[in-house]
Amino acid sequence: MKPNFTNAFFQKTRCLRTVLRRAVVCMLLLGTTVVHAQERKITVDTRQEVTLVQLFRQVEASSDYLFNYKDQDVADIRVSVKVADASIQEVMDLALARTSLTYTVKGRHVIIGQSAARSAGTPPRTDSRPVALTGRVTDEKGMPFVGVTIIQEGTTNGCVTDADGNYRISVPVGASVSFSYIGYKTQRTHVGVQTRVDIRLEPSDISLETVVVTALGIKKAEKSLGYSLQQVNSDAFDKVKTDNPINALNGKVAGLTVNTRAGILEDPPIKLRGETPIYVINGTPVTYYRGVSSDDIESITVLKGPQAAVLYGSRGANGAILITTKTGDDIGEKTEITLNSSTMFTAGYLTLPEQQSIYGTGDFGQYSYLDGKGGGVYDGLWTWGPKLDQKDPTTPSGYFETVQYNSPIDPKTGKRIPTPFVSHKDNFRNFLQQGLTTSNNVSISHKFKEGSFRISLNQLYRRGQTPNTDLKRFGVNMAANYNITRKLHINASMIYNYTYSKNRPWSGYGNSHPYYNILVYMGANNDIRDLRNYWEEGQEGYAQRNWNHVWFNNPWFVAEEYTRPYSEPELIASASLDYDITDDLNFMVKAATDSKHQNQEECKPYAWVGNDRGLYSVGSDRRVDVNLDAMLSYKKRFGEFDLDAMLGVSLFNYQRNYLFSTTEGGLQQPDLYNLSNSQNTPSTTSKIERRRMAGAYGSVTLGYRDAFYLSFTGRNDWSSTLNKNNRSFFYPSVAFSALITEAVKLPKAVSFWKVRASWAKVGFDQSTVYMLQDTYSFNTYWDGNAAFTPPTTIIDPNIKPYFTSSFEVGTDLRFFGSRLRFDFSYYRTYDEGQIQKVDINQSSGYEEMLTNGNDYRREGYELMVGATPIKTKDWKWDISFNWFQTRKYLDKIYNGAYNYNNLKVGDRADALYESVWQRDPQGNFIVFENNGRPIEDPFKRVIGYAGADWEFGISSTLRYRNWSLSFDIAGRVGGVIRSDLNARMIEAGTHKLTAAPERELDWTKTPSYIPSNAVVVVDGDIEYDDHGNVLYDTRGYAPSTTPVYFKSWIGYMGKLNGPYTMGYNLFKGDFIKLRTMSVGYDFSDLLSGSRIFKGLELSVIGTNLLIWKKLDNEDPDAAYKNFSYPTERMIGFNLTLKL
Repeated sequence: MKPNFTNAFFQKTRCLRTVLRRAVVCMLLLGTTVVHAQERKITVDTRQEVTLVQLFRQVEASSDYLFNYKDQDVADIRVSVKVADASIQEVMDLALARTSLTYTVKGRHVIIGQSAARSAGTPPRTDSRPVALTGRVTDEKGMPFVGVTIIQEGTTNGCVTDADGNYRISVPVGASVSFSYIGYKTQRTHVGVQTRVDIRLEPSDISLETVVVTALGIKKAEKSLGYSLQQVNSDAFDKVKTDNPINALNGKVAGLTVNTRAGILEDPPIKLRGETPIYVINGTPVTYYRGVSSDDIESITVLKGPQAAVLYGSRGANGAILITTKTGDDIGEKTEITLNSSTMFTAGYLTLPEQQSIYGTGDFGQYSYLDGKGGGVYDGLWTWGPKLDQKDPTTPSGYFETVQYNSPIDPKTGKRIPTPFVSHKDNFRNFLQQGLTTSNNVSISHKFKEGSFRISLNQLYRRGQTPNTDLKRFGVNMAANYNITRKLHINASMIYNYTYSKNRPWSGYGNSHPYYNILVYMGANNDIRDLRNYWEEGQEGYAQRNWNHVWFNNPWFVAEEYTRPYSEPELIASASLDYDITDDLNFMVKAATDSKHQNQEECKPYAWVGNDRGLYSVGSDRRVDVNLDAMLSYKKRFGEFDLDAMLGVSLFNYQRNYLFSTTEGGLQQPDLYNLSNSQNTPSTTSKIERRRMAGAYGSVTLGYRDAFYLSFTGRNDWSSTLNKNNRSFFYPSVAFSALITEAVKLPKAVSFWKVRASWAKVGFDQSTVYMLQDTYSFNTYWDGNAAFTPPTTIIDPNIKPYFTSSFEVGTDLRFFGSRLRFDFSYYRTYDEGQIQKVDINQSSGYEEMLTNGNDYRREGYELMVGATPIKTKDWKWDISFNWFQTRKYLDKIYNGAYNYNNLKVGDRADALYESVWQRDPQGNFIVFENNGRPIEDPFKRVIGYAGADWEFGISSTLRYRNWSLSFDIAGRVGGVIRSDLNARMIEAGTHKLTAAPERELDWTKTPSYIPSNAVVVVDGDIEYDDHGNVLYDTRGYAPSTTPVYFKSWIGYMGKLNGPYTMGYNLFKGDFIKLRTMSVGYDFSDLLSGSRIFKGLELSVIGTNLLIWKKLDNEDPDAAYKNFSYPTERMIGFNLTLKL
């Protein structure tokens, strides 16, 4: 027989594993560590008779013990118990002394049952022969389930599953055995002649004891909360991976808008109820979010308003996104190693801008290259040239030929030889490279009697769609908790990430962007592949080879030579120490830091177009936040009442050190990127910012009969950035929740019904540190002399903090055992006296004044619907739908003015007032009779709204045995988008709309195009009041007969920055997108006999798969005015292995 090498190996290394475990714990506790309760003596004083269930809850709240019992066994039993520092056995002996119940303690589980005398006749008839029943219990994912209680019904004979989910119990044939765990449905089996029974437990539909993470990381029962929040668990992040897990929230949380960003290091803009929330990682508020691995996230909780985040102070006034990482505390007393690997490739694009390929470079249908600077025939800029692919039998190629940038030079004449003027389609696609995203994570978790720890290492690599761009990230995530004594616990976490990019893609309008150099201005007569060799022969480093030498760079030259290196080490760490003064009173101190250090360089080559001879700049931006908290909390039950109170103090300290230096006048020598290579003296900017805020806060929650809860919170802050007389400000909140199903008897179909209401007021100091400081600006004038410029903005000496007050009501209603779920919220928020700049009389010596200005009102509706239409042994289908609407209105204008930036009181704050062309009642454009040019409206008009009318999301998960299929859909309805990309392409002549045959009318260089939708005024007049309202309009119209250039007319329609015309430079923002999809199979059942492998799951995944939209050439989910990169369709796989 061959020796079992695996078993021998683990036996020999058992001592090593023990030493490693102790060493890791010590290491974590020296740097950063976390807490878990241990077994302790119990103090109970019911003071009066309470139900047995209420006693069990008191014991569970003050210890690690969990009770298992049948409702009918303990119904109507009331007891009175008063003990101090007693064991669980002493408590139970007193509690059950006058009852017919008995108990058994199995580890942390206390099993309650009828005594043998009482239950002799009740159990099913059994055979006296005992059977050794064994098996394995798994959870809904097929993973081993530790701590499940197995009990022979009607007796106290029972056991608990071990770390691998295995159990063994001796029971008579014919007995009924139950399998139970808190939060999961109890399952029963009847013992026959079988000796093995495997059980798979499913989560309960409703758990009134569900605990969620709230402000300051405080865990509370969801039923007691009077405000809206949503928690998204790790299932949403652990399959479909992106470089920023926040993208996974898109479409899953009502009230949350997450825009897509396709570029590297482009953080997705996030709006929660129309405003920007704060990020909190493991209880630590952070400056911005970027680097937590998806595999390390346990859950993300979205606190939707100031009611939920008031304890964070002004930083949490717009809500909070709480990210909780995994701790290893939920795996049972064992060691678990998890490996995850995910790879995704670009499989096309959701939207790829498309050029017209019918006409080429030039103007008025003519083109001939000389120097790419306008010296030839229209060889300087536009793509309004000759038609491509036109046959000409008189040329050697059989096509129309003209001189182009890559035409060969005749050695005899020294002149370029004409070449075929033919089309080269897909230039932009041929320039882009296939994107790739890989992420790998390995974690080790271990739980032992005194605590637990988890360490993970993660790596992410992303190859950008633009050549020579990438992103690398390496991270370490550590968490641990340890019980120093029975009362003293330490608890900590640390996240360290190092992010690096050799070349961060440039975004914005300009010749650093491939959109500018290829899509907008490069005609299809040029082949991007021919430009791959971007140096002029013999002039490497000094001159680039390109079709144009005035405005545009060779795209390959930009990709390879213009680099923007970026690196950022980041540390987010926290450590807390809490001490149980009594079983009800706890004191905790916590320290946390968020430290980020951005290092950026810009290396612009010497041969940059425009003869600016390049540039080199280097910048360093270091920010350190430190948060200190001390908190005293008290939790106790008094008969039918619950009291949960807390008092705390906090100190927030912020410091930023910024340094930036750049060359002046270009570089002396090419390819030497150093400040000493500057033509002139380099310029340097430095900045130091400091800010401190101290706070005192508290909360009280009163509960009655586990059905009614009333909460009060309050906070007072002292800000270092406000004037001394106004730096202290207080803000409170109140919340109420009622569980109707606990208070009154409702129809059986109603499983759960909760109503809630809350109100909160939160104060702000200001958005920037030194906003309230009058400072001089430093400038350099003639002959290098230094000068200081006085400010143009005066500070109101009476400026105060501005406040946000919010009211919210909502309900949570569930039917048919939670198979059908509804959650609805309505909120209204007032932003009073926002700090802003207002115009003042310049005779004062200033142009503006910073003061408390306008008031705004926000309101919205949020609806979440969930259903489980199918739920059988093999099948389960969960589907959820969320819908929300957010509005912001101008409620009051500073100093009673008529309007503010064209907005009037009552207007939506996102109304877009822009220039428009005048039109007749039929929608035709009114033009000047003498030149045919459209007439611009003398007043700016509302062209639409930046925000959507409403947004929605659909998430679905279908499981069949070990198979799973899930997808997420999100969309928006309403709103408009102003598109600079389409406007620029129309102007340049590369847009598809410009490829109409009418453009050939311009080739005569005489206006010949008469638009069919143009009219002239033939009689009458129109008059407006001072605000643009029409007093009367008696105009009559006739079709225009004035010819114009087609290029001019379509240029009017798509004019950059307006006037705006729908379908040209203005589009509706509606879209529906299939954001994610995954198909997976869980192989864990096949590994049930393995002593090494505990779980294996493989999934095929995809993101940004399909879209329906109205916006041309761009993704409406990502579009913004500075040219977003095309959204990649990513497809790949995800593998998870557990050891």
